[in-house]
Amino acid sequence: MMPPPTAAYLRARYTRYLAALNERRFEHLVHFYPESLLVNGIHCDRHAHLLDIKRLLSAFPDWHWRLDDLLTDGTRIAARLTTTGTHEGPYDEFAPTHRTVTASEFAHYRITDGRFTEVWFLSDRESVRRQLSQESA
Repeated sequence: MMPPPTAAYLRARYTRYLAALNERRFEHLVHFYPESLLVNGIHCDRHAHLLDIKRLLSAFPDWHWRLDDLLTDGTRIAARLTTTGTHEGPYDEFAPTHRTVTASEFAHYRITDGRFTEVWFLSDRESVRRQLSQESA
């Protein structure tokens, strides 16, 4: 077991994680997760979690996570993010609208031995759905 991470380490680790997400470097993303993790209270393997991210990116290929605020405490990270993306593929019941959407996201992570062992996130999906369903001006 590694010693508890410092706030600087957690900040740097999360910043590298977001960069890998935004640059679509999935070969690097596997190093941020253990084989098995907890996502919103459900046990899954890292490949299933990364597949969920890939599904989102197939609907919004230019999806971008912008870090607005980051708090650390011991082995935990809390992040407030703004996400944006252009709807180019199927998403829920929506065919591609080619609209750019913006939404808020909150995420909480627990780190063990340098990896995200727990991920809790809440995205404003309702806002995304509203933006996709708006009539064209």
